[in-house]
Amino acid sequence: MGLDLENLRAANLNRLAEGSFARGGVKHNALDDWTPEQWFLAMVGELGEWANLQKKFNRGDFVVDYTQGFDVREKTLARYQDAVQARIDEIADVVIYLDLLAARLDIDLSQAVASKFNRKSIEVGSIVRLEPYGAQRYAAIRTPSNSHVPAYPTCPACGKSTSPGWDHSRCYVGGEV
Repeated sequence: MGLDLENLRAANLNRLAEGSFARGGVKHNALDDWTPEQWFLAMVGELGEWANLQKKFNRGDFVVDYTQGFDVREKTLARYQDAVQARIDEIADVVIYLDLLAARLDIDLSQAVASKFNRKSIEVGSIVRLEPYGAQRYAAIRTPSNSHVPAYPTCPACGKSTSPGWDHSRCYVGGEV
């Protein structure tokens, strides 16, 4: 599918160990060089940069002017394309800093996201569950073409039936709370 969170974590920690994060003359080569609050603020800063770009999109700063000549049109189109890529980059920066924050707090982001996603799916009555390393969709309704599939599959978190009588709101990947 694409990049997984384990690879991101490994790359983040390897790049950090190189001392590649140098700001204000200070190199950061370990997670504990910054407090969790500092990693959080770095992440929020990137989110703020995305929000600033979005504000500019909303007010029309990056509209391509097709009424002007070729040169103006090409310049506005290039500016628009640069801004689109900048928004993508800022969202990527948010994810990178989120992973560093999670690493600093010793949180397995794959497990945490899968667990929270599954609890929310149960809460809202969705049959979609997320394994830490890939999504699964469970057939919840028997039809003639899938009558071999149980009407209520087992919960990927606790292994019990997902029948309406069982409260899975406290399940997480790996067992019950």
